Amino acid sequence: MSRFLRRLFLGLLLLLLTLGGATGLLLGNATGLNWLLQQPALLALVPGELRIDRVEGGLFGELRLYGLSYQDPSERLEISELYLQWRPQALWQGLLQITALEISGVHYAVLVEDDEPITDLPEMRPPLEILLERARVREVTLITSPGDTPLALQQLLLEARWNVSGISVERLSVTRQETALEASGRLTPVGTYPLAMETELRYQPEGLPLMKLQGRLSGDLERLEVALGADGAYGARLEG
Repeated sequence: MSRFLRRLFLGLLLLLLTLGGATGLLLGNATGLNWLLQQPALLALVPGELRIDRVEGGLFGELRLYGLSYQDPSERLEISELYLQWRPQALWQGLLQITALEISGVHYAVLVEDDEPITDLPEMRPPLEILLERARVREVTLITSPGDTPLALQQLLLEARWNVSGISVERLSVTRQETALEASGRLTPVGTYPLAMETELRYQPEGLPLMKLQGRLSGDLERLEVALGADGAYGARLEG
């Protein structure tokens, strides 16, 4: 999945940098953008089969994609609907400002196990500052290994800012059945990925009291310190 996202991001970035000028009229409407997305030269930037059933809006403002799917020999991704709203004029200040990103009906499956060993983590620095005011992903199904039981998530929310100093997570919220996770903090995706996060896990099985588990993560991915404390009908603390 990470390989696909990196390739897709680089391909779209290259496209935006090289088109420029006259293509603004082409990209500003659904007909022109739909035509562009079907061109072999663009599809060749993405290793695998990419399909988009319908496009509404334009790249400069509000954009809706329906029936988005991607597949290569190792993974498959399907998205029922994607809505993007951003402020193109903010690019003049070196800011990619996404005001709303809504994604629904996500199905991701690993088709073949990746036997490549994980060595050094990639150092990720954005070419410009990215402000994600609000992203919401609904109805997510994940199969992370062939034959595994699907993992279903009801909703994921994210508000964050990413610049050369790292990623500031204002809010990360994940909901699954009786469980909800809230998190905020900072992550620097370079070196050993130093981080500092505050978390709260809420769990309430049917007919039982609500349990809250607060957490604090600090350090990096080589040496991670965890502190936990439980509230509600159960009380406990764990640090280490």
